[in-house]
Amino acid sequence: MIRRAIALLAGGLLLVTVLEATAGASPTPLTSMLPSPQLAGRGSSAVCSSDVGCLARLLTVKPGSDVPVTSHAPLGYGPQALSTAYQLPSAATGNAGTEAIIDSFYDPNAAADLAAYRSTYKLPRCTMGNGCFRQVNALGTKQFFQPTTPAQDRLAREVGVETSLDLDMASAACPTCSLILVYAYEPGSKNPSGFHVPWFADAVNTAVRLGADSVSVSYQFPPIPTFLKLAPSFNHPGVAVLASSGDGGYEGDHVGFPADLPTVISVGGTTLYQTPGQGDGFTEVAWDDGGSGCAVGEPPAVGQPDSVSGLCGGFRAGADISAVADPTTGVAVYDSYTPPHAPPFPWFVVGGTSVSSPYVGGLFARAGTAGVNGPSTLYANAGDFRDITLGQNAPFGACFPNPVALCQASIGWDGPTGVGTPQGLTGF
Repeated sequence: MIRRAIALLAGGLLLVTVLEATAGASPTPLTSMLPSPQLAGRGSSAVCSSDVGCLARLLTVKPGSDVPVTSHAPLGYGPQALSTAYQLPSAATGNAGTEAIIDSFYDPNAAADLAAYRSTYKLPRCTMGNGCFRQVNALGTKQFFQPTTPAQDRLAREVGVETSLDLDMASAACPTCSLILVYAYEPGSKNPSGFHVPWFADAVNTAVRLGADSVSVSYQFPPIPTFLKLAPSFNHPGVAVLASSGDGGYEGDHVGFPADLPTVISVGGTTLYQTPGQGDGFTEVAWDDGGSGCAVGEPPAVGQPDSVSGLCGGFRAGADISAVADPTTGVAVYDSYTPPHAPPFPWFVVGGTSVSSPYVGGLFARAGTAGVNGPSTLYANAGDFRDITLGQNAPFGACFPNPVALCQASIGWDGPTGVGTPQGLTGF
């Protein structure tokens, strides 16, 4: 069936590219519009089981398969392509800030994989030896979760993809930034799974205490009322705290935690096509599965205009900003701590709003966060972002009775893409 059409205006000629998809499959654009021709006709699957909460999605060998596409060399977008797409200045421009990544379990290959990614793309070295890269648990110590069962080992390896993705995207956005990887794990707990939502709150506090300018959480949990007591841990004026908006499309009146919190920057997702000859050579539309909706019961996001929160009856509306997230136009990730079902090659193509959150977090750290207070900076500088006006994350009419802007890209703010996507660093 015809899923979506993109209309691009260039040189007075209207170019219409029809994207088609079968049920459950990603849209299939012209092969030349993808990061690599080898990505055409693929599928995608969630990296983590639903109870773990991470939002990375692997590009798979075909629709309906959970076997990821792997390769000896990168196939997805790398730092240079993303920098061009988002009109970033030279890598040395901006602050050499610090971004913290919050993840679960423990990835024993994190430092080596980060080094391999940065070496491939000729980014500055960021190692534990030179002080650029640190790893701690949620309490700030260096005692990490160790799997003791096959099931725990499987989960740790799945989350390892998320960890590599987060570190790689932080590196791509801010090559000169320092990185802190904080595992949401507290030694001595009776919870044997190595996974507990309050640990994420403690991990954010630890990241801020260790000097992070931005903190990214690429996880989403159900908006359980008891989680609201954790809200103060995600409120740090002067530090950009970001969370993925979700990979389930329009979520109605129950946006997931912690992106539902007013002080957290909710980061949605787009599909990023290569369109040579069109502007900077890239075109974005709202990603079909990027999360949006209303956090009923939560006040508006900090700095969110009445015109936006009013779409949710005065409650918090999301997302606030967006960036690439569609696995079909996914990013290259180096990960050697591979899931059990993955072919033995280290390069993956990954999508999900787990891509967009750490990437935007790196731009905040690069731009400086002294005046940041939740998403307020984004709304104050909304005109500095690229407005995304095409695409949707729900079938026609699914928003009813809520306004269509909550699930369809449009002029100005909309749910799937927020104020838009980065266009340089000035909006941050």
